[in-house]
Amino acid sequence: MGTHDAARSLSGRSPLSTTDREGRRRWIHPVVSKGAYYKARRIVAYSLIALFVALPHVRIAGRPAFLLDIPNRQLLLFGATFFATDTIVLPAFGIGLVLTIALVTALFGRIWCGWACPQPIYLEFVFRPIESLIEGAASVRNRLAHEPMTPGRWARRLAKWAVFLVVAIVLANTFVGYFVPTDRLWRMILSRPGDNWTAFVAVAVVTTMMFVDFTWVRELTCIIACPYGRLQSVLIDPQSMIVGYDRRRGEPRKKQIDRTDGDGAGDCVDCMACVRTCPTGIDIREGLQLECIGCTQCIDACDAIMTRVKKPPRLIRYTSLDELEGKPVKLLRPRVFLYGAIVLVAASALAWVLLSRSTFEFEVTRQPGAPFYLQSDGQVVNRLHLRLTNRTSTEQRFNVAVLAPEGAALVTADMPIIVPAQDVVHLDALVRTPPSLFHGSFGRLSARIEAVGGASKPQAKDFVLLGPEGL
Repeated sequence: MGTHDAARSLSGRSPLSTTDREGRRRWIHPVVSKGAYYKARRIVAYSLIALFVALPHVRIAGRPAFLLDIPNRQLLLFGATFFATDTIVLPAFGIGLVLTIALVTALFGRIWCGWACPQPIYLEFVFRPIESLIEGAASVRNRLAHEPMTPGRWARRLAKWAVFLVVAIVLANTFVGYFVPTDRLWRMILSRPGDNWTAFVAVAVVTTMMFVDFTWVRELTCIIACPYGRLQSVLIDPQSMIVGYDRRRGEPRKKQIDRTDGDGAGDCVDCMACVRTCPTGIDIREGLQLECIGCTQCIDACDAIMTRVKKPPRLIRYTSLDELEGKPVKLLRPRVFLYGAIVLVAASALAWVLLSRSTFEFEVTRQPGAPFYLQSDGQVVNRLHLRLTNRTSTEQRFNVAVLAPEGAALVTADMPIIVPAQDVVHLDALVRTPPSLFHGSFGRLSARIEAVGGASKPQAKDFVLLGPEGL
């Protein structure tokens, strides 16, 4: 049993912040503490929400700034186009992202959860404010939580759910806008659901998930479903930044009304403001806990109380486990150096891959069916499929030819091959080979096919031509 679990058991509380001692769900209605950190988080939150809503509508050179085009297997990212064949880019980006998370967590703890994660942002700055506006402040909702429902309260709750549903629909359509261009998405919205049933189902599923999440699941997503809280214990060390309570200064706790001069009480007046304001329902004074998302609400609440009782602020503050024990703070330590070095290597590799990418991609495959056939003049014909991918924002023209073996020729309906900007062209082609080249080849002949065009150097592909073995 951990320290905070033991403290909860001794105090008669459930080991889980979201359940009572009988295991029933305890609904959390945190009281908002509008201090300096809250105001800063509000600016960050609404900026990120504005970015999320606006990004699908931003255009660069007439194309979406961000679009994951699954049917065409493309990713548009701020003017650059990535195709499914860019297999090295995704792993490099993924590895770099994971290592960056490890580095940031080692330095700053769960700052992502408290300041940038969509779950707390939308819950604390969109849905809970709507709830307070319709059903009353958190103190009112906490007082009425165990009282029977009345028709008036049911009416307000249904109104709240209706507004939640509208917000969820807007957010769901915005989310789908990252996969479907917004101009086409708007036409889908105005058409019948049956005309675009795939997009309709996607919006319906995302809407349902958001509505259920922010209406009922809420903080359980952070406490139970999110793996990041569990990884926290692995990624942080005693020097990592956390939101912590200074026990050396605050203990022993004693309510302000019971204090006398010289009684040796600590600065904590046991007002429970830090507990009432916590969105996951924990008591930060019980030490570092997995449920803490680092939202700093307890800091703002405690600072307000300290100011009121004329004591220094930051009894609860950004700190580290070592600092709370009076040990020196070390920003640079082996774990930080290791994570930083690996992130630098991964970022350098990703930058090299992106900068060295060719302006086009060339692939050669065999057409299905008979591998070859003989023409009336004896020529051996192999049926090929060419694919040319234009990575640039301008049209490109390509010429494709057989470099080897000498005497083989490529025949196609279009030459040069015109590939529009940031597009892919598929083309069938034939390679005619004199039968004499197959003498002694056992029906297999090595060939080299080259594509020339664009600003990048030519690309050549090796290919095996098949023919009759007995020539």
